[in-house]
Formats: sequence, C-alpha cells, structure tokens
Amino acid sequence: MADSKITALTSISTSSDPANDPLVIVDVSDTSMAATGTTKKVTLNQLLATSPTATLASATITGDLTVDTNVLAVNATTNAVGIGTTVAPAYSSKLRVEGGVEIHTSQALNIQPGNTNPYEIVNRSAGGFAFYPTGAALGMTLDASGNLSLANGNLVMATSGKGIDFAATASGSGTMTSELLNDYEEGTWTIGFSFGGGSTGITYVQNTGKYTKVGRLVTVFGAIDLSSKGSSTGNAAITGLPFAVGGASSDYSAASLHLVNITFADFPMGFGNPTTTTIPLQEVTNAGVRTNLTDADFANNSSMIFSLTYSV
Repeated sequence: MADSKITALTSISTSSDPANDPLVIVDVSDTSMAATGTTKKVTLNQLLATSPTATLASATITGDLTVDTNVLAVNATTNAVGIGTTVAPAYSSKLRVEGGVEIHTSQALNIQPGNTNPYEIVNRSAGGFAFYPTGAALGMTLDASGNLSLANGNLVMATSGKGIDFAATASGSGTMTSELLNDYEEGTWTIGFSFGGGSTGITYVQNTGKYTKVGRLVTVFGAIDLSSKGSSTGNAAITGLPFAVGGASSDYSAASLHLVNITFADFPMGFGNPTTTTIPLQEVTNAGVRTNLTDADFANNSSMIFSLTYSV
C-alpha cells in the first residue's frame, strides 16, 4: 500500500461491523525491535474488553454515560467529576437536572449538606420511603398509601398564620369563613375573682385552672376555693381568662357552674363577656327575673367548679 495521508484514507462503511477490524498502534513499552516501540495491531473488541483501563486528560460526552457499579462523584478539592472516588462532593457545587432524574439503588441515598448532619432517604420494604438523619432513629416516613408519619420531632409551621388546610372537606350549611387550623395551645392559668371589679383581701385555698385553645376556640375549666372573700363589694365575676372573649355579638357563650356555700335564686349562671377576660356571675328566678350575684351571696368558705368554651 502506498503511503497516504490519514485524511486521504477511505472511511469504514457504517453499514458493516468494524469491531474486529485491526487498528495499527505503536506499543512504546515494547522496545525489543526498535528504540521507539513496536508496531502492533489491536481491534475495537480488544479496546472494549471487560477490564480495560485508561486515563483521560479531558473528555466530552455528548450521549449517555453508563457508570456500571462504580461511584460517580465530585472531588471536593478540584470540583472534578470522577468514577470510584471516595471524597464527598464540594459543598459549593450544584447538580442541575432540567428533565428530571431517576435513581435506582438498593442502598440509602445520602444527602450531606456542609459535611455535617447528613441525611438519608431509604426505601421501605412495605413501600414508600423514609427520610431521617444518618445514624438517628427513623424520622419522616411516606408509606405506599401516601400517608406521612413523623416518628421523631414535630410538624412546625415556620410562619405565623400558616396551618393545616381542610379546604378539601365538605362545608356545612352555614357561612364558612375559614378551613385553616393554624393554632393549638394548652396550659394552666391563675383564676381570679372580684366583687365590683375589686379583689381586696380575697384569698384562696386553690385557684388554678387549665385551658386548651384549638384555632379560635378556647375551653377553660377549674375550681375556686375561697379562704376569705375579702372586703370588696359589688357584682361577682371570675377574672383572668387566658384569652379575651371575641368582640362580636355572636361570641357570647354560657358557663357551666357548680356552687357550694353560695346563695342564689333560682338558677345560677355565668357567661363569657365579649372583649373582656371575665365571666360575670348572675342568677335568674323561675319567673325569668335576672340579677347579678354579689358579695352578699358569698361566704369566706365559698367554692365553685366551672367550665366555659368560647370564641376569641
């Protein structure tokens, strides 16, 4: 064959399989025949054998990259992508996927922000996945039915006014104003008592109550045992509600009362007074005449048990 430039050579037809066609190479490690190496041949099948190795200074891949069983990782020092490396990705690097990504693995997917407190996403044998700090107890779980469970920690709303939206549920026959549950609180409160707005000399054996607030609805309950009714005079009232009663005319609510050593005729009653933190105490006769309970109806050892549910 006459000497020809490489550009003058005829290309192999794409319709034939060139896998077994020989390629001419110079084996520079074999200098038995010449100082610069020995001319040998190799086929594409040999180049693509089961365990070839090669080092590339750089490469551009325009198609898909199959990594087999090795790890494709980013070198933390150079930000270069490598196969089989053990270093974690550089924290300033980003992976941007425009068309979506699929990850098929029988192991945990490790997410390690800032090289501290890594997280894992793990497949569950029953379906779904779990998300939790590496080495910690199980955290958030999404099962095959779409149910989300928190085995550790709480569901925390980062912004006030946000909550659980029940808009998907059917509304009642009334005028619905909100389907967002955005508040829950429970605790204790110190029950106060007054006559005519004053509490001079009033002392207690006990006066601690409990409350629960769900959304705009507050329920309070407790007991008052007086050891002295003091010297203040006037209309009687329970004071110190943990939240003020709402200001609308529809925010009135009735209290439930159990009285001991307190006089009344013929039926005792109390109510949440709008815009205030008080429960005025009253009495109503069988004839429907309503009057206020006063200091004259109480003794130094008077006591009562009560509850009230009201809107704020």
